[in-house]
Amino acid sequence: TEPITPLMVGTTIAELAAQRKAVVLIPAPYLTGGHQLKNAEELAKNQAALVVANDAPPDKLLQTVTKVLKDGSLRQKLADNLGKLAKIDAADKLAELLLGIANKK
Repeated sequence: TEPITPLMVGTTIAELAAQRKAVVLIPAPYLTGGHQLKNAEELAKNQAALVVANDAPPDKLLQTVTKVLKDGSLRQKLADNLGKLAKIDAADKLAELLLGIANKK
């Protein structure tokens, strides 16, 4: 199997946001620039995901996942807040931007 790349992780989170799914993240803190950690912290700050540290003991992950599975209102809040952050029309906006730049040349 191929390794999971940062792009794949970001794409997965974007897809989960578009589908309004609750998320528990375990960011890799040592990737270039610590972007996974920064993104996870931002999502947690917006109550759009729960974050478990990469070096947390397995029981911490189990507790967090169990909490989300048992608490429907928490699950819904996480899903709704993540969904609010989704940029559903991002591809269209990017295409418009690129076409605008291409037409100026």
